[in-house]
Amino acid sequence: MIGTAMTVLASVAIIASGPILHELTHAAVARALGGSVIDIDLFDLYVDFEAPSAFRERLVLLAPGVIGLLLTPLVWVAWNALPLVFAGAVVIAWLLYCFNGGTHGELSILQTEPAR
Repeated sequence: MIGTAMTVLASVAIIASGPILHELTHAAVARALGGSVIDIDLFDLYVDFEAPSAFRERLVLLAPGVIGLLLTPLVWVAWNALPLVFAGAVVIAWLLYCFNGGTHGELSILQTEPAR
């Protein structure tokens, strides 16, 4: 019983890490490209940033999708190395990391809103 509860909690934590890391990636890339981070809200899952140019803004918006797609081989290794519950959680987290865009210009599974 306790083992099952711990497995479920660990799986939820893995899945929740995807969207949080998505937003932190936006913030890190914005700073790395010379922009500034105005606000980060990890509960509502958004980052407000300013980029020095439209091109760099586009790079910041695409960063989680591009980085996530580059990490695909690691997700494949996790899928083959971990127990099925954890492997499934890693894949869901990876999907949320790559395609959790809420702003026009991000890679997104859902319809996106216009950019602010």
